[in-house]
Amino acid sequence: MRKPRIAIIADVILRDASALSLFQSDYATSAVCDSITQAGGLPAILPIPDAAVREENIREYLTCFDGFYFVGGADIDPQFYGEDPEWGCGNFDTEKDRFEIELCRAAYHNDKAILGNCRGFQLINVALGGSLYQDIQTKHPEFYIKHENYNATSPAHKPSHYVEVEADSRLAQLIGTKAFVNSRHHQAIHEVAESLRVVAKSPDGLVEAVESKGDNQILAVQWHPENLWPENPQMLDIYRDFIQRVASRIH
Repeated sequence: MRKPRIAIIADVILRDASALSLFQSDYATSAVCDSITQAGGLPAILPIPDAAVREENIREYLTCFDGFYFVGGADIDPQFYGEDPEWGCGNFDTEKDRFEIELCRAAYHNDKAILGNCRGFQLINVALGGSLYQDIQTKHPEFYIKHENYNATSPAHKPSHYVEVEADSRLAQLIGTKAFVNSRHHQAIHEVAESLRVVAKSPDGLVEAVESKGDNQILAVQWHPENLWPENPQMLDIYRDFIQRVASRIH
């Protein structure tokens, strides 16, 4: 049997970069690609298409790829969940957001297995009808944990807080009912999409993971398992599960 073909939706560098080769680049990190490879999938990075070919490309991607992985990146344009930008909302790329939301909806309606983390976790929720907190630190002091925790003294692979996982969830079968995770986000899920179920929260009550209701099509987490599994191999099971979910849908 062939390896499942996994589309990783590229992040985008829009600002001037120190290296000319990185100016306005579409990319995915090595950690993201390696996670798919280690789990048994065949990763491919999808660039963000021009608006003129967006719909056509989405149709082709659904034919070419077996599963879709939505990863980290910039903020999501609040217009896609019915709000105006508030103080604390960061930079966003409206056309990238539009492409990913349309692709996510198309993948969902075509029963493609979907994985998301960080921004991708949030985007899946928005694509399916949910909303976000635009900046949890400025307007929501009830979330007392430092969720944007990434700097020189807190590298990408370093966990910073625990999450409690619902015992009857698919995620709990993979990583247990309590996990120590990394955290580098300032936005978060607010209203959860109707088709999704919350399966993990941080101790301050913030949503940290969701799954699709009634089936295994979607699993998405707020943290970055791609940076954790080299030191915590259990986190690689999130990717192995994704590849299994993809493979079960290949006809």
